[in-house]
Amino acid sequence: HVCLVTSSMSLTRQRIEVQIPRKRGAAAAGRDKAVKRFFEHVMQAILKHIDFSIVKVLIIAATDIVRESFLEYMNLEAVRRDIKVLVENKSKFLPCHASSGHKHALKEVLQDPTVLSRLSNTKATDEVRLLNSFYDMLSKDP
Repeated sequence: HVCLVTSSMSLTRQRIEVQIPRKRGAAAAGRDKAVKRFFEHVMQAILKHIDFSIVKVLIIAATDIVRESFLEYMNLEAVRRDIKVLVENKSKFLPCHASSGHKHALKEVLQDPTVLSRLSNTKATDEVRLLNSFYDMLSKDP
C-alpha cells in the first residue's frame, strides 16, 4: 500500500498487488522477475503520488529482506535512470519493520519508537520555526 498519513487521517493512494511465486518448485524461475516488477510498481507509485516538496518523511515499511532489497533497487534505478527527485530526497526515506504488507500493519509501524521520534522531530521543527517567526514579528512590531 502507498498511504498518505496526516495528523488526522490516513489515505490509501495506491494498492499494489503482484503475484510473486514461491522460492521452490517450477515457479521459482520467475520469482526474481516478479519481485523486480513489484519493486518497479512501488517506485512508480511513489513518483506518482508523493510530492517531496510537501512530504517530510517517507516511511518504507516491510519485512527486513524486502525493505533492504527495495531500497537498494530504488537507489540503483534512480541513479541509472537519473531520477533526480529520488536521489535528492534520499534523506527523507525512513526504513522500518512491518510484519506484513497489509494496511493494518500501518498501526504497528506508527508505534515504532524510531518512527515516532522522526515524526515528532518534524512537528517540533515546524513549531520552533513558527515560534521564531512569531518572536521576530513581535520584536519588529511591538
